[in-house]
Amino acid sequence: MSRKFNDEIDPAEVKGRALLDRAFSEMRNGDDTGAIADYTAVIELPKAAPEDVALALINRGGLKAQGGDYQATINDTTEVINLAGAPPHLIAFAFKNRGSSQAALGDLKEAVVDFTATMQAPGVTIETVAEAYIERAKAKNALHDLKGAIADYSEVVTMSGVPTHALARALYGRGQLKDPQDVAMDSPDKSYQAIIDRTLADNRDAAIADYTAVIELEGAPLEESTRARLFRGLARRKKDEAHGAEEDFSAIIDLPDGPAHLAAMALKFRAGLKINRSDTAGALSDYSAIIQLPGALPHSIAEAYYLRGLLKGRKNDRAGAITDLQSAIARPGAPGRLVAAAERALEKLKAEC
Repeated sequence: MSRKFNDEIDPAEVKGRALLDRAFSEMRNGDDTGAIADYTAVIELPKAAPEDVALALINRGGLKAQGGDYQATINDTTEVINLAGAPPHLIAFAFKNRGSSQAALGDLKEAVVDFTATMQAPGVTIETVAEAYIERAKAKNALHDLKGAIADYSEVVTMSGVPTHALARALYGRGQLKDPQDVAMDSPDKSYQAIIDRTLADNRDAAIADYTAVIELEGAPLEESTRARLFRGLARRKKDEAHGAEEDFSAIIDLPDGPAHLAAMALKFRAGLKINRSDTAGALSDYSAIIQLPGALPHSIAEAYYLRGLLKGRKNDRAGAITDLQSAIARPGAPGRLVAAAERALEKLKAEC
């Protein structure tokens, strides 16, 4: 709910903390417009404490970044960095957030500078340092500095007192760089995949060790541990360890509250293993499970129709194959490359009839 500051609070009678408290509550309740209005009021409040202004700028910048206005975030965080009397730990946080926004806009070298400044800022917390290393690793990877990226992830892994979620992210990110995988046709999750220098030798065993460390890490976020298990399965598949790979994929599929988009990927990869051992019925069942999976992403469902259609075609079920390929083409959210491939396969099948 949007409203003017003067409608509810007289700035002459209250301090910035009351406005911040209300903004925090608005953020928790999903009222980003109201929160931004209150943060702006703190920033403009005469004689507001520097700490309150800095916090308001950081939080307003964070909300702007969530809305895709990265330049506004850069402007707000730069104000914090230049604000007289701003607490050092908030300046460090501002450097990190500015670096993330610069990276989002493609200014990767400037992002690396800001992440480095975050690490060197007085009073910076270990959690912020770890997050800065992780974000700098991602920026270095995008700049094709693979060794530098792995070194930054390794710094986090070897730090003392790093929060579990940051340690899990660092291990997972390092594993991704040691053994790059192509996970899906036109997947919207392109993290790492398009920018890894594939001329470097794979280090698959080291990647598996990193993924295993995430899986075994007590308190690791479910999303991170599930992704680690998925990519460990893929690494095992590349090592021709089909049984171990299928165990990992099945463990993801069997999670009672696991992320649906990762379960769909696990089903797809398990279906591929089943095809390799001539278990056509099992593979068809896995593709069908993706199509019926609540929460599966549109591109995953379209790809499942496509792959099931191809498999049916190879098994002389032309009618079933045509139906599935038509479903893949018509599916909302189907990637362009997949639609084109399905159209070619459909034309070939119809020509054979």
